[in-house]
This record gives sequence, structure tokens and C-alpha cells, in this order.
Amino acid sequence: MGADENVTLRDAKMARTRVDLKQAMLLKLREKSFTDISVKELCAEVMISEGTFFNYFPKKNDLLIYFIQLWSLEAAWVAQKKAGPKAGVGAIESVFEFTAQQMVDYPRVMGEIIAIYACGCAPKGFEELSLADRAAAFPGNEGIQGLSSQGLRALFPVYLARAVELGELPKTTDIAEVTATLVCVFFGAPILGAMGVTSDVGAEYRRQLKLVWAGVRAGGADSGN
Repeated sequence: MGADENVTLRDAKMARTRVDLKQAMLLKLREKSFTDISVKELCAEVMISEGTFFNYFPKKNDLLIYFIQLWSLEAAWVAQKKAGPKAGVGAIESVFEFTAQQMVDYPRVMGEIIAIYACGCAPKGFEELSLADRAAAFPGNEGIQGLSSQGLRALFPVYLARAVELGELPKTTDIAEVTATLVCVFFGAPILGAMGVTSDVGAEYRRQLKLVWAGVRAGGADSGN
């Protein structure tokens, strides 16, 4: 039995509306900031009432949080597909490559994500996305139902642990510390792009990751590994 067969018609319809609202938001972000996008104009795109919007998302910011979850889920899926289910370093690099491409397609989105974290409006953790949301957002992505939508802080440690198991990184690797470093690179390179320090965030990601891996491996070598 497929995962979509376990989804009720009502849940499927609600998930489809959530995904449609997310897509309307992305299209509006090509023209203006998230703050300047009104609930009214999002609802007009999806043809629902403003009151109905808040049945789906109690606050407007929750729509952006929903996008973050969908993004992290798709990033995990892309990483697994490109680098393989047992990949370590390669999977992490695929997440950054995917993110750089998303920034080309939707240039404002990363700035909005950084802003929502900077103002403390994002939750400390996420609930897993439902099967209905996964099916509505990614109908052709086989295997995505079983992946975590908990965000980068949950995604990176899994791949780092695999990298250690595969011998790509030393056994002494501090996974929590390297995860924090990767998150800093993830958000830092786009800020450098916004400041005009780099014109190619994807290339900056590759440069910074090269430095991270070199530093982690050098640290392991210093410890006798």
C-alpha cells in the first residue's frame, strides 16, 4: 500500500492548499519582501478567504516555517538521491549545492529565512511533516515519506556520523561542533553574497566546505588518527 493511500481526502485537500499557499508566497517573494506580502494577496492567489488562511497557518510567519520544513525535506531527498543512502561528506555537499540552486531560483528566500531566525520567530524544533503534506508537495519523490523534516540541525549530524563510519572524517570528529560550523557556513555565505563579498554563493559554499573538511581532518591527524 502506498503512503498516499493512507491519507484521507480531507487531509489531502488541506495539504494541497498549504502547498499552494507556499508556492504563492515564493512567487510573491520575487517581487517584494515577506513582510510586504499580505495574507489577503496570498489568499487571492489560492482563492480562499483570509479567515481560512489562519486555519492552515495560525500566524503568517508559520507559512515561511512550513517552507523551511519542505525545503529541508527536499534537500535530504536530493542528497540521498545524488550521493546515495550511505553517503557522508558527499551528501552534505549535495545539500549545499541544492541550496545554492534554490537561491538562484528564489533569490529572496534565504534572506527571509535568516531574518526569521535572527528575530527569534522560528521554533527551536519542528514537528515532522505529515504524509499528506509530503505527498502534496513531492508527489513523484519516491522514498521522501521516510525522511526527516527536522531541519539542518537534525540532517547534518546523520551525514557526519556516516562520514566518520566511512573513514571520510576522523573518529575524533566532534559532530555537534562540526554541525554548528556547517550551519554557520550555510547562513554565512548568503550574507557574504548580500554584502557583495562574493558573487557566487555556490562557489563560496564549496570553498568554505573545503576549509571545514581540511580543518576536521587536520584535527584528527593531530590526535593521532
